[in-house]
Amino acid sequence: MLDFWRERQPVGRLLNVDVSLINDLYENWRGEIWLLQLRGDAPVVEQVQPAEVPALGASRRTFVIPLPDEPGAYRLEAALPDSPRGPVRSLRDLRLVSAAQFDAEENLAFQCNATASSWQIWEGRALEAGLAVDGVEETHWSSRLGASHWLAVDLGRTCRVSRATIIWGRSCPGSCALDVGPDGRTWTEVHRVESCSNEADRLEFGSTEARWVRLRCTPRQPGGRVDVRELEVYR
Repeated sequence: MLDFWRERQPVGRLLNVDVSLINDLYENWRGEIWLLQLRGDAPVVEQVQPAEVPALGASRRTFVIPLPDEPGAYRLEAALPDSPRGPVRSLRDLRLVSAAQFDAEENLAFQCNATASSWQIWEGRALEAGLAVDGVEETHWSSRLGASHWLAVDLGRTCRVSRATIIWGRSCPGSCALDVGPDGRTWTEVHRVESCSNEADRLEFGSTEARWVRLRCTPRQPGGRVDVRELEVYR
């Protein structure tokens, strides 16, 4: 139920938490949905909203919760105490850090606008560029077959960047290069990997200003494709 994947958050801010509800019954459902923030087994935030889901339908609720001022390990819990099939719970871990630590560790590419040289359709779903920056490693961008491929991300603002992590999917490239630029048209190469790993590569380079980041890949096999589970960019 919890549609929330960004585990690390800064202390003391308001957090939007989406909860998805699916009704697989042939009749409408109406009840209450609870959202709790827990430290250990003790709730530090509790909120409740009424919910209604049509028969064989879906619904979504958004909670806005204040995060505590104390860093540490927490959990989010969404609960339906009176669903037709009994109590239902959905849990996510949540780690709160200081604002300075959050800024230093923030993935600047998370849920930013992304484009790619191509993408393919698999089982009716478009494996498009945005799936490489959604924060979910179970999803991925997959290019079409070809000689070379690129994935570009607009960070939304000019930032200083100095490293990137690429988590590859099943089809990882033979080599790759990382470019940065101010406008999505002008590029400067900042790092090159001549032999990519099978799982992930960490790219470090001198701190530089960029609004756009582009990953260029050459497949291991001529005419092959490339899969990227996540492209993460850091200060």
